[in-house]
Amino acid sequence: MSITPLFATPLWNKHVYNLKLLQEIRALINDFNQGVEHAGTVSEDFQQAYITNNRIRMNKKGITSFYSDNFATKPEWKSVRDQLLIEIKALIERDCDTEELDFFRLWATIYPKDAHIPLHCHQNAALSGVFYIDTQEEGGDITFQDPAWLAKSMYAGRDQPHTRYTLNPTDGLLLVFPSWLPHQSTPNLSDKNRLIISFNLTRKSDPKMAEFDLLD
Repeated sequence: MSITPLFATPLWNKHVYNLKLLQEIRALINDFNQGVEHAGTVSEDFQQAYITNNRIRMNKKGITSFYSDNFATKPEWKSVRDQLLIEIKALIERDCDTEELDFFRLWATIYPKDAHIPLHCHQNAALSGVFYIDTQEEGGDITFQDPAWLAKSMYAGRDQPHTRYTLNPTDGLLLVFPSWLPHQSTPNLSDKNRLIISFNLTRKSDPKMAEFDLLD
């Protein structure tokens, strides 16, 4: 007799111990934050795709470059892009064909105190992920939700299945997961900004890649 687990969802993860890379990304995010004139805000604004030029609102809610800048197309991000893609391919190559894999989008998010991201997934991509640059012990967790949570919560047996998985990230943590996997971040309860970069990946042959002047 045996039990066969069905339809497991992969969450690839590792720590990237490259202080020079982290420092380079911090500097680039700081340049973005200092120079941005309008950006999407997160927290309660996130699901409305709210874009503002109000610096007070940005500093309160947190900001993302997702709506204003695709760093996969920016020359100043090319070194980071290339290094990160190498790390991602090394992480998932045993399970995925990575030969044609490339960034579709690459963006940064800055979380001040109390900022967070509601539950969401990433559309029009094969894989997505996050790379943690600056974290704090109370800087907020990332929680993944089982897409079949509703069906599983209707189970009438004694033992309710687990439908959420939570990680407390640290600097250098790299996560890669299917883009359809719902996830959210809990509020940053520290007094320091949490800095991350996020990304969507697809194949170079994907027709939508032609929409962007991606770096070779």
